[in-house]
Amino acid sequence: MDGAVIEQWFSEYQTCVYNYLVHYVDRTSADDLLQETFLRAWKSLHTFRGDASPKTWLCRIARNVAIDFLRVQNRRNEWVSPSDDSAFDTPSSEPLPEEYAALNELKSSLAACIERLQPNYREVIVLHGILEMSIAETAEVTGWSQAKVRITYHRAIKALQRALTDAEKGGFEQWIR
Repeated sequence: MDGAVIEQWFSEYQTCVYNYLVHYVDRTSADDLLQETFLRAWKSLHTFRGDASPKTWLCRIARNVAIDFLRVQNRRNEWVSPSDDSAFDTPSSEPLPEEYAALNELKSSLAACIERLQPNYREVIVLHGILEMSIAETAEVTGWSQAKVRITYHRAIKALQRALTDAEKGGFEQWIR
C-alpha cells in the first residue's frame, strides 16, 4: 500500500471522518484534525492489516486525534464546544420559510441536546445513529464490545429522548446557545 491508497480513502471517507470530528470540536478545528487524521493514517499505513474497513480504521484514528486535541485544550482550560449541525442536513426539496425556520429550530435543539449528553452517549449516537455505522463498526471505532455498544446506544437514545422532552417543556431557547 502507498500514498495513492490514502488519496483514494481521503476522497471516499473525508466527509464521514469530518462529520465525526465536528461532534467533538468546532468546524475550524475539525478541518485541521481531518488533515491530522489522514497524515497519521499515511504514517501508519503499514500497520493497516485489513481486518477492519478503511472507514472504521480512519474513524478510530480520528477519535484518537480528537481526544488528543481535547486533552491539550483541557490543559489550557479551553473547552471547544461542537456547534456544527452539518450531519442534520435539510431535505433536498426546499421547505417554505416557516417550515425552514421550524426545521432549523429543531435541528439546533437536537444538536444542542446531543452535545449535552455524556461523552460515551454522544459518541455512540454520532457513530451509530448519525453516521449510520453498524454495531460492529461502532464497536471497532470505540474499542468496546458489541454488547456495550448496543447497551450504550439504547441508554443514549433514552437520555436523548428525555433531553428533548425537557427542552420542549422548558422551551427550546434554554438548549440553544
